[in-house]
Amino acid sequence: MLKEIAKFPKPVWVLIVVSFIRVVAYFTAIPYLAIILGDVFELDAAQIGLLLGGSAAFGILISLVFGNLSDQFGRRKVILLGYVLVILAMAFIGFANHVASIIIGTILLNIGTGIMNAPSQALMTDYVRDDRAQRDLTIQVKYFALNLGVVIGPLVGLQLAAGSQIGFVYLIGVYALMLGYLVSVFHNEAPNSGLLNPDNQATNLWHAFQVVKSDHIFLYFVFLLILISTAFAQLEVTLILDISATFASVDTGFDRPQQIYAYLMSLAGLTVVIAQLPLTKLVQNLSMFNRALVGAVVFTFGFGLLAFVKIMPFGYFYNLALAMVVITLGEVVLFPTLNLIQDRIAPEHLKGSYFGVGSLSEFGYAIAPIFGGYILLTFGSEILWVIMSAICGFVALNFWLLKRKSDL
Repeated sequence: MLKEIAKFPKPVWVLIVVSFIRVVAYFTAIPYLAIILGDVFELDAAQIGLLLGGSAAFGILISLVFGNLSDQFGRRKVILLGYVLVILAMAFIGFANHVASIIIGTILLNIGTGIMNAPSQALMTDYVRDDRAQRDLTIQVKYFALNLGVVIGPLVGLQLAAGSQIGFVYLIGVYALMLGYLVSVFHNEAPNSGLLNPDNQATNLWHAFQVVKSDHIFLYFVFLLILISTAFAQLEVTLILDISATFASVDTGFDRPQQIYAYLMSLAGLTVVIAQLPLTKLVQNLSMFNRALVGAVVFTFGFGLLAFVKIMPFGYFYNLALAMVVITLGEVVLFPTLNLIQDRIAPEHLKGSYFGVGSLSEFGYAIAPIFGGYILLTFGSEILWVIMSAICGFVALNFWLLKRKSDL
């Protein structure tokens, strides 16, 4: 495997390294934005969810457009534009003294990341599109790098005053350096849709969506991605609000709720780093949808555990840690598999559009804070996590049904 990894083209390594740095930067500050909105701007869980969820929706809609434009005009330009918008977002959030600036910043942040995600994924597969095994391996290696970033980012964030806006000010410089690095490295455009289209036909936005519209299996697959993302995204926003609300009433052994969250995120990332290779080998002989089924079943169990962390016998933090490890084991199997399924379904000349439409799954990240914040505020954390477990169980059942209709 190491020999195959060493054969990756240089641009693929550039994207992997930059993605790693971007995730470290993200988890240094972004997860603590909910704490800032609560402590500094005095918003409740439902208001925080509405603000973060609404801004996320903007980024998702924009990514649909730019996924197709990158097919026609080149991934690089679209990715660089995304970095510019993220830098502006960090400035708005880092120097905000009114909630309106936070709203503008979060909208820009989600538009910027939405712009980057689909073209970045499509660009990686462009460079290795003639070798399916290597293409699958690039997705696995990138996923490993992202989770290594998750190990480091939250711990760095604790040292940079987690829950404070100063972390966002630091990120202005980090993202500016990444932008400069990409500008210096990407001398040549990635293969575009004209090169990838075997019929040499123009691929316009209307045609792309007509093709995707007729692909019923892919559209239902995206619907399931939205559901599973809604559950998983609770870990990025609602979980820290849950921990903050519970912190004063339980014995945690920590000084701040941010510490608990940071250690949980780092534990999750470390679990991926340790478990990814053996679990990948364990499930490699399963079909794609059967792998996804296994991951969703483990999710069902893990989110169910979160509903009982206050009464399980190991102590609040260790109960959370156990649930997080179980969920992460499901993540190790599920998310790389979902990326592979999407890559296999997408026609070569419409990858940007398919990945763009696949970005609709990010609506789960928009729905999650709105839905999760409301349920947490109204019914409590136990009901929230039971509902998330039920959603994962429903998705698992439907992966089994899709397997019967697909050869993946």
